[in-house]
Amino acid sequence: SNAENYFNANLNYRTAPDRINKAENSYNAYYLQLSRYVKLPPYFNILFSIKAGYIDKDSVIQQNFHLPGVYSSIINARSFQTLKNDRYLGDRLFAVFIENNFKNTIFNLFSLPYLKNSKFDLYINANAGWMNNRNWGNGANDNLSKIPFTEAGFGIGNIFFFMRVDFSWRITHREKKNFFVNVSSNFTY
Repeated sequence: SNAENYFNANLNYRTAPDRINKAENSYNAYYLQLSRYVKLPPYFNILFSIKAGYIDKDSVIQQNFHLPGVYSSIINARSFQTLKNDRYLGDRLFAVFIENNFKNTIFNLFSLPYLKNSKFDLYINANAGWMNNRNWGNGANDNLSKIPFTEAGFGIGNIFFFMRVDFSWRITHREKKNFFVNVSSNFTY
């Protein structure tokens, strides 16, 4: 994208007060998302994002936070690419997402065959998430408040002007499958 430098902040507050809900279902939820994009040509086009959330009481499962993951082929820089969405749910969330788009400068710098002078973009990313996780019967028993969920990867974008292929490795909370390949498109409408 040809976006200029920006900073974005989003603060959200939800409540279910006692006078409306039963006392055991009342809660206050706070959510904060901060994003910063910095364009420093030619090598650095960094997107840095933080998500944080807190719920003050036990609430029904639908109100809990989740580590953002992959919905089918929809991927963005503020989600975990090795994680299915809603795998980890809890009342406290903190996640950090870092992605850099080198454009095609690395391909040209190292004179990589077939990629030199191409229009392809090279992305690298690293993500980490902490959560006060609860076992909801969804197979996620790991406590993410002690050991964060982390992953790293790279991707090649601008394929046919709209496609991207990402290669991601799960670093912590490893399972049988720890390497993921995701193909996505970046249509904006």
